Amino acid sequence: AIASFIRCPSRMGCATTEVAAAPLPLACPPVCGAAPQSHWADYYARAGDIDVVEYMCPFERIAAFLEPDFLRMEVGAARALVAGCGLSALGEELYDRFEGRWLEVLCADIDARCVEHMRSRSTHRPGMRFAVMDMSRSHLPVASYDLVVDKGLLDDVLAFAHGFDGNTPCSDAGERAACAMLWEIRRVLAPGGVCVIVSIHGPDRLGSLLRPDALRLEAVEHFDIGRGQSSVDHHVHVLRVASASAHVAPLVGTAGMVAHDSAYNVGNLEAYIADVLRMKYVEVMPLLTSARMDFVRGLFSASDASGARRPARAI
Repeated sequence: AIASFIRCPSRMGCATTEVAAAPLPLACPPVCGAAPQSHWADYYARAGDIDVVEYMCPFERIAAFLEPDFLRMEVGAARALVAGCGLSALGEELYDRFEGRWLEVLCADIDARCVEHMRSRSTHRPGMRFAVMDMSRSHLPVASYDLVVDKGLLDDVLAFAHGFDGNTPCSDAGERAACAMLWEIRRVLAPGGVCVIVSIHGPDRLGSLLRPDALRLEAVEHFDIGRGQSSVDHHVHVLRVASASAHVAPLVGTAGMVAHDSAYNVGNLEAYIADVLRMKYVEVMPLLTSARMDFVRGLFSASDASGARRPARAI
């Protein structure tokens, strides 16, 4: 059986069909706590005997953005990582379309049931690997993958809106989790590597996260690929790492990051998060200063901050 649906929260105006009555958020990475793992177990249990669940758009919609990079990779030596693979056929289609070029295609997901099902579908593909993995702390070797593909995982991470116990509101949890995931993806990308992110969000929403200076990327490209299976536009974001011969400054404080994992500095991740949140509240959202608070209070109240009476203002 094949199901096709868009995995995104209802607040974004997207429809979810076939498998789940309501989508479940991705368990939040350690930087802001963890949602109950049972959420994902329930999610895949509801899929029943469905074999393939294709998120957002089929492989052919994004193949044109991937093929030029595939063709320049060394035959038989390239490594690809499909982050948050779910039950999508993306990893298998990558492997089959460019068979012989891959040393490895790794499909990773946080749910063990999903990973086991994926493994059972590809027993005849010797170069495919499957792993249960939190993409905020993958423990993969530094600079080990030439290609990372994410089709919907970043959207799920950004939709996460709960704190440490799964119930406490945490308005910045989405951005914090997204930063941790992107930081980890950048860590595992090899020189000259490419990350392709398919999202319902355009650069207006993801621009602060996908900055070349913050992630030490050579370039970031954004493409609008039109509407998918609902009325929501889809976007492709291509993140490019400079080749080994190009001089691009390393992530701050991680000059030895290619040599060993211990040089991967968590303090720098926190600086990245702080910068993203600064842009969110200072540059993207109006800063609510005390003067502005007084103004807003005056719109809705007949008294000012000192308690003095004054006429309510019309809006």
